[in-house]
Amino acid sequence: MNNEWLLRLLKAFSMYSVNNASYISEANTELELGFDNLYKDESFHENDFEIIEPIFESYFAKLHSNIQEDNPSFKDIKLIRAKLLLKMQTLGIEKLINRNHELTAEYYA
Repeated sequence: MNNEWLLRLLKAFSMYSVNNASYISEANTELELGFDNLYKDESFHENDFEIIEPIFESYFAKLHSNIQEDNPSFKDIKLIRAKLLLKMQTLGIEKLINRNHELTAEYYA
């Protein structure tokens, strides 16, 4: 499925919003897989992380506003958000490094 990332993010969102502690582990997994798959979906974002950023920010803002304050998943979500931001930055740096290698190879060819 081309937009599996979207379905995973929707599933995680709904599992968190139910505010049931038994869903937290699966919701955490779906959240990470959803964004990992979004990062890999180059046909969607064409390596333009400015397309991903509003999705990322909006998702976490909506998630925060739909989860009860006493939900134990808040700590997990914050940790996953930080991990995903780091992953997104790493991918961007890797793309820049690869592009630099390509340009260097073209220059010396």
